[in-house]
Amino acid sequence: MMKLCSPLLVIMLTTVAATPCLFNSMCTCKTDEALRMHIACVAVPLYTIPEVATGTRISHMDVMSSEIESVENDILQGTHIESLRLMSNRIGIISDRAFASSGSVLRALDLSYNQLDKVPLKSFSNIKNLDWLNLHGNNIEVVETYWNHLQDTLQHLFIGENDLTSFPDHFSKLRTLSTLNLDNNLITSIQPNIKTPPVLETLSISNNFLQEFPVSLIETGTALNRLYVRDNYIVNITKIVPNRFVKLDILDLGMNQMESWSGQMFGGRSEVRNLHLDMNRLETLDANAFDGLRSVRMYLSRNRLKNLDHKTFEGLERILEYLDLEHNNLGMIPTAIRTLKNLKFLYLSSNDLSQLNTADFTGVSSSLRSLSLSGNRLLEIPSHSLTNCTKLSHLNLGYNFIREIRENDFGEWATHLDTLLLMNNKLKELTGRPFKNTTTLRELSLSFNNIHYIDADVFMDLATSLESLEISFGVYYDSFPVKMLSHLKSLMWLVLDNNDISSVPVNSLHSLDSLQYVNLESNRISVLVPGTFGSPNQTYLREVRLNQNYLMSLEPNTFHDLQQLQTITVSRNKIIEVMSRAFNKLPRLLNVDLSYNRIEYIQPSAFERLPGLKRLDLQGNQLKELRMASFANSTNPKTPLVLNVSNNCIEMAPVDHPLTAVHVRTLDLSYNSLADVPYRLLHFVSASLRHLYLDHNRITSVYNAELVNLTGLEVLSMTGNGMTSVASKAFHNLTSLQVLRLSDNRIQQLSPDQFATLPRLRVLSLARNQLTALGWDAVPGVAPLEFIDLSDNRLLAVPVSMLTATGSTLRHLLLSGNRIDHVDGTTFSDVTRLANLSLANNKLTIIPDNTFVGLTGLLALDLSSNNLRANFKELFHYVQNVRHLNLADTGLVDTPLLPLPGLISLRLSHNKLEKVSRSSMEMLSRLKTLYLNDNRLTSSPWNVWSLLPSLKTLDLSANPIKTITKASFSGLSRLQHLRVQQLQYADRFDAGSLSKLSTLRSLATDWRPNIGQIVCAAVKSIRSLSVRVNRLRLPGPIVDTCGPKLESVAITGPELRFVDAQVFAGLGRGVGERLTISIRHTSIEDLPADLLLPLSGVPKLALDLTSNRLTSLNPLTVYSNYTTWENSGTNILRGGLYLDDNPLQCDCGLLWLGQWLRRWLREAVQVHTLGMAEAQLAQWTARRATCADPRNGGARVPVADIYPEDLRCKASALSGSGTGNTATKTSHLIVCLARSLAVFYMVTVWCNVY
Repeated sequence: MMKLCSPLLVIMLTTVAATPCLFNSMCTCKTDEALRMHIACVAVPLYTIPEVATGTRISHMDVMSSEIESVENDILQGTHIESLRLMSNRIGIISDRAFASSGSVLRALDLSYNQLDKVPLKSFSNIKNLDWLNLHGNNIEVVETYWNHLQDTLQHLFIGENDLTSFPDHFSKLRTLSTLNLDNNLITSIQPNIKTPPVLETLSISNNFLQEFPVSLIETGTALNRLYVRDNYIVNITKIVPNRFVKLDILDLGMNQMESWSGQMFGGRSEVRNLHLDMNRLETLDANAFDGLRSVRMYLSRNRLKNLDHKTFEGLERILEYLDLEHNNLGMIPTAIRTLKNLKFLYLSSNDLSQLNTADFTGVSSSLRSLSLSGNRLLEIPSHSLTNCTKLSHLNLGYNFIREIRENDFGEWATHLDTLLLMNNKLKELTGRPFKNTTTLRELSLSFNNIHYIDADVFMDLATSLESLEISFGVYYDSFPVKMLSHLKSLMWLVLDNNDISSVPVNSLHSLDSLQYVNLESNRISVLVPGTFGSPNQTYLREVRLNQNYLMSLEPNTFHDLQQLQTITVSRNKIIEVMSRAFNKLPRLLNVDLSYNRIEYIQPSAFERLPGLKRLDLQGNQLKELRMASFANSTNPKTPLVLNVSNNCIEMAPVDHPLTAVHVRTLDLSYNSLADVPYRLLHFVSASLRHLYLDHNRITSVYNAELVNLTGLEVLSMTGNGMTSVASKAFHNLTSLQVLRLSDNRIQQLSPDQFATLPRLRVLSLARNQLTALGWDAVPGVAPLEFIDLSDNRLLAVPVSMLTATGSTLRHLLLSGNRIDHVDGTTFSDVTRLANLSLANNKLTIIPDNTFVGLTGLLALDLSSNNLRANFKELFHYVQNVRHLNLADTGLVDTPLLPLPGLISLRLSHNKLEKVSRSSMEMLSRLKTLYLNDNRLTSSPWNVWSLLPSLKTLDLSANPIKTITKASFSGLSRLQHLRVQQLQYADRFDAGSLSKLSTLRSLATDWRPNIGQIVCAAVKSIRSLSVRVNRLRLPGPIVDTCGPKLESVAITGPELRFVDAQVFAGLGRGVGERLTISIRHTSIEDLPADLLLPLSGVPKLALDLTSNRLTSLNPLTVYSNYTTWENSGTNILRGGLYLDDNPLQCDCGLLWLGQWLRRWLREAVQVHTLGMAEAQLAQWTARRATCADPRNGGARVPVADIYPEDLRCKASALSGSGTGNTATKTSHLIVCLARSLAVFYMVTVWCNVY
């Protein structure tokens, strides 16, 4: 599948060394050498495109992840913009002259991931030189024919992830188009006579519904060089004899359903340098299978190959350089490989190889550079087979059963080895000099072994070459292995996490002069001696990770005078106090993570002389006060600090004078115990403070002048405080404030001029308070307010006078959950630019016909949960542009007539509808989403489907429908998402009911005996299946062999208590690359053994057990036996194991799960390679599973944080739950897991705890 450039990466590049923009300080700007401006507004709550000064020359402008729903005429009028990126917004409408002002200079336009349902060609007509257009991720169904104005300029077009059903033939007129992406549409076939653009080089049509290879693209695409047809439904490709010589750099046919591959694919008249056939169903490959293709790289992984004909690669003997045969069923190295004289890269991971012969690599030995044999059953280093492979530089032998490395295992053939991977074997010791011939080795991994002894000189021969050493979950030493590492003068990357290291002598790292990264996470280190990281020769150290240890304090000069150090993470230790100068003289330090310790006190100058500090995380500690004296001579005004002290116990924030300035950009004090606004602290950091979070404290009042000095503040959030009063001038002088959130308080009234001095206020949230009225002068008329949320208050009427003051700019008005009982033609007359209006859950009954007169730009209207009586035909006559309408729970008996030709989403759920009339749907031809759930329909309203040709999502759940047949959904040719759950009266659901829904991607239904026939036999396109079970026990299998695209199977139902062990039997044969199994919101207390056994071959399997009644989890649910664990580690569930919201108990039977989660972070997530923010997110994900800790009165603690010594576990406690053979098997597996994971040190320790 063709990859798109990451918009986030592009944005990051454009915002380097940027400063706040003059037009909006929440956006960043910089000027290049040509005096062109680069603008980035990322995740800024904008509702319109910001206005830039007339005459500005703009190279790139990015407005990403905002709330913009429409682009109006002549945006950025008077400016000259070359590249405009408006991705990941909510844009559904683009006016005809939107880009007219930059029509002559605009060259790149990105509108990806918005809500466009058609290509806005009229708005493009004013663009004269557009060469890059991205429309990926919208709802476009049809591409109009008029592209003449782009036919001589457009070079790159991305229109994937839309709803196109055919290849647009008029693209052939785009004379300069070289790249076209049509991925993830609904295209079922390519017309035989289709013509491609004359210079098209790259075409991607992956993840569609093609059943035949698109021969016509090959024949007419004379310039075509890269063709991606991945993830379709192609079963067989007959021999193709094209009318020309076919020359492709890439042909990607991976993730199809091909069971065979014939030779002379293009009649011998071709060259396909990179051929992708991975993830198909090939079992054999005949002689001459690839003759005539001249392939250099070939991908055959994840098929079902057991052997290859000796002449499979005939014709490629001196051409093929790269061969991927991973994840097949090969029991021996195919002799066909020996014929490949120029093969440089060979991947044979995860087959069934147990031993290699001396002749296996004959023929390739002189050329082979990279070899992967991981995930097989090798018992020793295959040195006898590699004797002649003298150019080998990369060797992966991980996940085998190698028990020792002998001195002669790496002979002279290994002299050019650069990378050696030996993780997850059976190594117990390293003795002698096994690496004496690998003197060029730069990277070595020994993780996930069980190494108890290593000779001090074992790495002697790697002294000048080794740069990276990883031994996670593998070395069982109490003390840091100083002697073992002392030789490694070139070592830059050292990973020793999740071992038993309890002490680190002060000189441990001093000999490692080149060290840049050290990871000692999840060990038992209780003390860090000052100077440990301070060797005079250690001048390159950039990152230190010490998370999840036993440190209780950080002494003075723990981190001192390290000139290159940038990141320090010491989270989840037991630190109580941070001493003065613990972090001292670190000129390049950027990030420090001390979160989730037990810190009660930070001494003055604990952080000293850290001029570059940008992020400090102290959340989740026990601080009772916050003192700026702790940050002496740290931070700088150009890149001020982001300081997170949320989730502490802070009651006060005293300021000690005199102090040097501390520059803080973002201060998060949420979830503390503040009774008052810490105005002294805020005054001290006022010059740099831009974002302030005081949510969920105990601040009941805000007084005048407490915030008066915060003239640069942009965002203020004070939600969830129980606030009852706000002084009239509480927000006085906040002249830069754009976002103010005061929701979830108890505010009953606001002063007349409450927000009068906020000239830049754009977003105001007062939801879930106790307001009864708002006056016009509460909001300044000069403020550019775009969003007001007054939902869930006690308003008796719409605050019309306030709307008058904001009418020229207001776009979103949320008034749901109030007591409003009247609206009329004057109510919204002053807010003519309103785009989103919610009046849900009020006391409205009668809405006059002229209520919405003037709201011509209204796009979303929510009237739900009102008992309405209205003439909808007349009411909506004035809002023809509405796209989203919610009439749920409005007492409807008949479907209303809606004259809304642009409507794409309609909610009619929770009404009293017994039928759906055709007349009510006649003007809704563009409707894509329809909710009819929780009504009184006794049958599917099949008679209206022909009027809704664009319908994409349909919900008929919780209706008294009695019969579902093939006719029930006839005419829904584009339907992708269907919900038919809780059909309690349905006594008939025919197996072929869904057979006509050829593009169905997700289905939510009830369990019934023939569900397998309903779902999988008829619908091959399905990706997501959700089954609600209304019975005590779920028998198996739920579905047998399902469609090849299945990615998610969810089982729900509060009555469900037992599932059969065979519930997923057969499912593994019909899924693709990834699969998430969810069993959620049930009454299940235990799961059977071998539940996941049928899914063992899924590459990225995830198990979601959220919101059940599990008190423990049997390891046999995940692993059928100890061998499975040894072979796979946590890779059997690479997608993760999720156990949130279960009554798990912290006992010895759960310890294996805690260690599993820690290993999963390291092994599957590769958390040690992530940046600090990404690593924190991964850690948080793994710690969502909690158990009740008996030591702390049943307090919930993360399962990943429990260890055997915490629970005083004995060997007898490992018996687990269950009876008979299952209990014995469970006990054995837990013991084995415990030993291999080092969960319970040694059996002797367990037995002698008491």
